[in-house]
Amino acid sequence: AMPSAKTLPDDSRPKRRLKESELAALVQVSRQRPIRDHRDMGVPALFAFLGWSGWRPGAAYDLRLSDIERLLDPELPRSEQLIFCRRDKGGVGRGWRPISEAARLAVLARVDEIRSLPHAYRMSLKVASPTNMRDQAMARARLDRALAMQGPEQRLWTSVRRGELQGSTVSRWMKVYAGRAGLEDVQTYDLRRHACMQILKARSWDCEEAMQFTGHASA
Repeated sequence: AMPSAKTLPDDSRPKRRLKESELAALVQVSRQRPIRDHRDMGVPALFAFLGWSGWRPGAAYDLRLSDIERLLDPELPRSEQLIFCRRDKGGVGRGWRPISEAARLAVLARVDEIRSLPHAYRMSLKVASPTNMRDQAMARARLDRALAMQGPEQRLWTSVRRGELQGSTVSRWMKVYAGRAGLEDVQTYDLRRHACMQILKARSWDCEEAMQFTGHASA
């Protein structure tokens, strides 16, 4: 069996914690200079969520609209606006958990995007050339995808083909956007390291309390 990378003495993966300015640059460049086909995929919100939630990437990729119903309930006090973690390390869920304010705002931004997509693509269908069948087909396909994204079990973030998002896919995105932002050696888990440090600071370095936010089962 392959040894765990963590046990290798000369593990080449850089151990760094992204600065807040670097995270902001990564989010900004993914918004202003998106990869082709990324405009409706919520990549800026995904990077912001990973950078402020402390969640493992796999848990974030499996987040559904039904998992944030309490987060969206305006009748609940902020302390009870929780988010449901259905799948984490080893496939074990963590249940309803608190979430940092910055991560909450990233989720709300993504929800706003998802809700606005059907209207935007209906408009693009209207202005598509009636004689250009390719334009019509592309506009119709985008609208159909946008409508499908409204269901409660729809993931907040998916691949271009609307399948389950894979870590290798996001790693490729990260490499492209980090290069565009002028950042070096940035990996997906660097976002989590940044988030965990910020949450620890916000919770006055109380490890047990911070674990409620990050989803860690042990310190």
